Amino acid sequence: MAFTVESQTTQISNIFIDEYMPKAHPPYVLIYLYAYRHIVNGNNTLTNQSIAEALDFLESDVLRCWKYWQKQGIISLSEDGSVHFLPIVSKKQLQQKNKPKPFTSSKPSHYTQEEMLAIGTNSPTAKKLFSLAESYLGRTLSYNDMNIVLSFHEWLGLSLEVIELLFTYCSEIKHCHLSYIEKTAIGWAEEGITTPERALEYIKQRRQGYSQIMKAFGQGSRMPAPAEEKYIKKWFSQYQLPIEIITIACEKTILQIGKVSFAYADKILQDWHKENIKTPEDIKKSDEKYQSAKQTKKKIQQQSSSTQQTTTVKQNRFVNYEQRQWNFEELERLERERLQKK
Repeated sequence: MAFTVESQTTQISNIFIDEYMPKAHPPYVLIYLYAYRHIVNGNNTLTNQSIAEALDFLESDVLRCWKYWQKQGIISLSEDGSVHFLPIVSKKQLQQKNKPKPFTSSKPSHYTQEEMLAIGTNSPTAKKLFSLAESYLGRTLSYNDMNIVLSFHEWLGLSLEVIELLFTYCSEIKHCHLSYIEKTAIGWAEEGITTPERALEYIKQRRQGYSQIMKAFGQGSRMPAPAEEKYIKKWFSQYQLPIEIITIACEKTILQIGKVSFAYADKILQDWHKENIKTPEDIKKSDEKYQSAKQTKKKIQQQSSSTQQTTTVKQNRFVNYEQRQWNFEELERLERERLQKK
């Protein structure tokens, strides 16, 4: 008769101990360890109720625990509530895995015509890319075009979803030349726009923000030039100012100097950024403070000028006093005559 001896130890991943356990609610750790110990040793009768009774918890606590560990990615829950323990993967490794593929400044060499034919035949991703590009460009791709389009994915690390948004955006702004699309793709990669969420945020900003800024400058529907766009990106990214504040600065620029000047608007926004101005009410308070200081300075200058004028008048009265001109020789003569008469 054969006997099986239940293992006296349960192996717990060091990754779980180092990365997952410290940040978890202590009861969740207890529930995880208790359930893991029984399940890995073949106990198929374990239930949420039996776990709760053994650890003196509520069954609802056990359910919340499994939802927490599911979010952490170390278990999966079936529709019937069954718990499946997954391999423990380092969070750092997951971050590296999900990190957008970096690209080097040097563009990879082109595929030959034969290589491109093979790629177009055997790679489903390449097929989708080429079909997508031809649909937006409205023409058949050359082998050079195929190399450029494929580089968006292989060199820049953009996903199919992001590349489709790229073509959509360029089509909307009437720039369907592949050279322009390539420059835009490189710009997106440099700015970290490598996910659909970031791409949609960028497109929304360009659709609404850029248009409002140009209208505030009185430029209608004109898109900003590259040099102008650098200023706009600074206002959004570096200063992190809302569009409402940016448009007010543009309007002030036109009123104060009578022409479009992104540099002048940048000086205004730079000052507002330093003052932590985020709303029109903040601008109003800042303007009132400035005007008050200006009036105070003017009064001080007027008082100083008035005092100076009074002092000048007094000095002039003294200086302009007409003094007598004494003739000492005549005085001596008169004195001699007076003495002779005595």
